[in-house]
Parts: sequence; C-alpha cells; structure tokens
Amino acid sequence: MIAVFISYRPESTCGTNLRGQKGISDPTATGPVAERDVASRLKVHPPVIEGGEADPESIAREIRNRRKGIAACYERALKQKPTLAGKLVVRFTIAAAGTVSAVEIDDDTLESPDVAGCVRALVARWRFAPPAKAPVELSFPFVFQAGG
Repeated sequence: MIAVFISYRPESTCGTNLRGQKGISDPTATGPVAERDVASRLKVHPPVIEGGEADPESIAREIRNRRKGIAACYERALKQKPTLAGKLVVRFTIAAAGTVSAVEIDDDTLESPDVAGCVRALVARWRFAPPAKAPVELSFPFVFQAGG
C-alpha cells in the first residue's frame, strides 16, 4: 500500500503558481472596491411639436419634472464610461388620454444603447394632460454632459 500525503501551505503559494512562476503576491492588498461617484448635467430644451395641438410649455414642464429619471439612466452609463456625453432626441406620441403611445430615438450622438433603451422605457410610461387635438407627435432633445 502506498500512502500519499499532500501538504498545503498558503504562505508558500501566494507569490508563485504551481510551476514556480510569479503570481499574485497578496490578493488582499487591493482593498475594497468602491462605486464611482459621478455628476452629470442634463440640458432640457423645449419640445418641437410636429403634429396635433398641445401646450408646449406644459409638456416641457412635465418633462423637466421627470429629468431625474432621465439623468439616472445617463449616470449609470457614466459610471462605466466617464467620458460619455452627447445628445439624444426622443420622438414620442401623446394619445388623446395623455398616455404615450409610441417612442422612438431620432438622433443619438451619445451612442449608448443602454441609455437610449432606459430613456425609451421611461418615456413610454409618462402621462401628460390630455392634449387639445390628439394625437400629438413631438420630439424632445436631451443633452448629456459629465460634470457638476
């Protein structure tokens, strides 16, 4: 009968791998991972009404009230790519009941599918005061910039 004993000594293997090559010298030296703090600026321009009748100031006010959600979409992506900046033009339709019935991205210089998808999903859930003459089709530019 042959007995094999395997001895494991972590202190002897932290700096080298099984072939004796240099590896991670101290895996605990990196410290905790912190989430990156980001600040952003979101410029909200007046909407361009392309069909139907509605009060553009009322629509702009409603959109400005929801800009924190839009900014959150951008800030999530900004944590991954700190230089991310650009413009997203969102075209949407407001139905007679004030609900959003269609959402499209017309222009995207931001080139971030995650931000565009997040913004599209948020806009699709928005509600507005019922327009004077529906449906109302409009486009709305959002300009995203990193910084305070």
